[in-house]
Amino acid sequence: MLSPVQECLPPEIQIMDRNRRLATCLATDGVYIVRLTDEERNELRKVIDKLAGSSQKVKRAQILLKADVEGPNWPDRRIAEAFNC
Repeated sequence: MLSPVQECLPPEIQIMDRNRRLATCLATDGVYIVRLTDEERNELRKVIDKLAGSSQKVKRAQILLKADVEGPNWPDRRIAEAFNC
């Protein structure tokens, strides 16, 4: 059974901006582990601040930032509730 966040996100997430990878997150054994670099965090914040791209891209950027283990590290349930996944 998939967690609420896994239902919202594909097995591999690549958020792109002008053909540059901003972040990649892989599901392993049914669990997402998001570990972002400072550069990736900054790029994702730019996507959110500028509302750059589709609403889906902005939402995924928000989810990745909240799930970052070196950031807020929100659990799946909290992310699902916050983003209606």
